[in-house]
Amino acid sequence: MTRVALTRSQMMARVRSKDTKPEMAVRRACHALGLRFRLHRKDLPGSPDLIFPRWNMALFVHGCFWHRHAHCSRASMPASNVEFWKTKFRRNERRDQAAARALGQLGWRVHVIWECEAAKNDVLKAKLAKAFTGLEDEAGSETLEPPSLPQALDKQSSNGRDQEKQPRGVQCAEGEPLGGSLRNGRNGPPLNCVDLFAGAGGFSLAAQEAGLVVKLAVEHNKHAAATYRRNICVGESSPRLIEDDIRTLAPNKLRAELFPEGTECGVLLGGPPCQGFSTHRLNDAGVADTRNDLIHVYFDFVKAFSPKLFLMENVPGMLWKRHEEALKRFYAEGKEAGYRVLDPVIVDARDYGLPQRRKRVFILGLSEALGDVQFVWPPAPTHGSEVTRRSNPDLLPWLSCAAAFGPADERDINDVHMMHSQVLIDAFAQTPANGGSRQDSGRLLDCHRDHDGHKDVYGRIDPSKPAPTMTTACINPSKGRFVHPTLNHGITVRQAARIQTFPDTFEFEGGLMAAGEQVGNAVPVALGKTLIQHLLPLLEDHPGTAATVSEPVSRALVFA
Repeated sequence: MTRVALTRSQMMARVRSKDTKPEMAVRRACHALGLRFRLHRKDLPGSPDLIFPRWNMALFVHGCFWHRHAHCSRASMPASNVEFWKTKFRRNERRDQAAARALGQLGWRVHVIWECEAAKNDVLKAKLAKAFTGLEDEAGSETLEPPSLPQALDKQSSNGRDQEKQPRGVQCAEGEPLGGSLRNGRNGPPLNCVDLFAGAGGFSLAAQEAGLVVKLAVEHNKHAAATYRRNICVGESSPRLIEDDIRTLAPNKLRAELFPEGTECGVLLGGPPCQGFSTHRLNDAGVADTRNDLIHVYFDFVKAFSPKLFLMENVPGMLWKRHEEALKRFYAEGKEAGYRVLDPVIVDARDYGLPQRRKRVFILGLSEALGDVQFVWPPAPTHGSEVTRRSNPDLLPWLSCAAAFGPADERDINDVHMMHSQVLIDAFAQTPANGGSRQDSGRLLDCHRDHDGHKDVYGRIDPSKPAPTMTTACINPSKGRFVHPTLNHGITVRQAARIQTFPDTFEFEGGLMAAGEQVGNAVPVALGKTLIQHLLPLLEDHPGTAATVSEPVSRALVFA
């Protein structure tokens, strides 16, 4: 054992973290192009191998084995001690993702050149051309012309031996601005965000991808908190995660700790648990549910953190008349705290390019400090049904969910589904592919005999259409249309997560059932990002620059 450990230690010690052969090849290529760069800036997330201040570009030269270049023969898996290597590789991948997100939040473009690409001159040409061609520089004027790339690289190839004698890279002048304080392409401090009832982190990931810095997240569920910590709490700008009952926290104290004088909270997000409002609850169930009153706890944080705006997400059931008093109180508290709370809007994820039929309520509150801004809310749909597109041909067709059922990485811990009895497997086998229902399968239970509902139970997902709503039971075929389009089992956690637009690198903790619940509770990442990006103009220092329209949304509340 000692000999094996020593050998591995010796091997790892020989792996260079900088000045590697691929990195030197990229430096020579950039030098030949006249691209000025700096090396290994340790004050930037991930310490990029090269940075190009003129173009706000951070470039990493990654080894295919250590950083897991997908579908590359160099990214093989060692035959011994496999679990050790899987853990190490996943940690490397999460570190890379965190660095890229953090750099993006600071306004940097991020690009990766892989070891195998640096070894091939023609591939390296194409990668550099794609990275730099047509980009405006920091002054907003100069661009790199495409014709210069092949010529310069050919020159670099012909006298590569001379290039070897040159200094390692060309250093920028010390006084040259780095652009590290950029935010969404503009100068200024980063926009800060707080996420309450954060769950697995769908809304937080959306905020990060939109350019916000998440400072605080609160989540009580241990499995969801573990997922959040694994995927979101990484990198130098990771949020503070509080794993506790939000009702026991002191919002004003947290505000003082996280936002010292001179800093502010731009956005407060949150989706209080929706089960109390769920349409699956019958009669007056949920009226006195303590989870319903958490929307008011949410507003205690709104008052304490005084964000420029807040955005709350919940299910359409919260608009039912049985919940009228709770919602009216929420609006009264908003007005008292100095917010203009817009009417609830029901957003269908299909209308914004997501492969899922998912309707959710969003309530937007605007601080009176923003002034009487006028803008479109919610953003105009980008996609529509065939009927809608006849009257609005500019809309794109709804996206199908077919891509969710592509192959997953063999190392994916969430590429798992429920284990079914042989009776269920036989029933699924009789169900027609790509959309067949329980009625087609011939499976009829006593509870199905006296009513005509629950037709989707044990049904297959139709991959040619948007998927059904991913609920907290989305991996259980007995709870809805959650059977794989062609295979005789329920969908996997990864397939459900893809439908919710989580990246495949996002890993859910807690096991199969806990992971499915987290996926179903999450705000779809792409939808959250679309909504947040639409609101960004309101957060500028001069809100009057936001796009204005003639029709603000403000009507009396109507309860069904």
